[in-house]
Amino acid sequence: MPMTGKATLAISATVIFLFAAWVGISVITFTKTAEDDLAALPLEEGIVSYVIDGDTIILSDDDTRVRLIGIDAPELGEPLYAESRAFLEKLVGGRVVFIQRDQTDTDPYNRLLRYIYVGTTLVNEEMVRGGLARGAIIPPDTRYAARILSAESSAKREHLGIWAEQ
Repeated sequence: MPMTGKATLAISATVIFLFAAWVGISVITFTKTAEDDLAALPLEEGIVSYVIDGDTIILSDDDTRVRLIGIDAPELGEPLYAESRAFLEKLVGGRVVFIQRDQTDTDPYNRLLRYIYVGTTLVNEEMVRGGLARGAIIPPDTRYAARILSAESSAKREHLGIWAEQ
């Protein structure tokens, strides 16, 4: 059965719309900046009073413990624990930070699960980029999974931190 002019036009418009949407999404994905990320969701502000280790901090307001989403840093007694903790301390210690929630609010230890920014720097990503934490993407908290995993690939290629001997 031959298509009518209206059917052909409708299909063409749909194809063009889908293509434009795909291109638009790709452009947003590849040109997105840290400023766009900051504007995407509400942020909470706090001052870091203490760095527990390379993936956990305490905020000064009410001693809120915050676990950085998407990373896993060495624990006390493991190689590079001190270096990881010191790197995070240098990034956030005593500073005003902005914390951003993904899907999950808290972990089983009642720590807030958050992405942490200093200015426009995504601290979670920087810890991994420096080789002082591994990417640890646990759904549904995957907003910055691609960035964190890309940072891990870079650290591995450059044999940084935990990847130095590999």
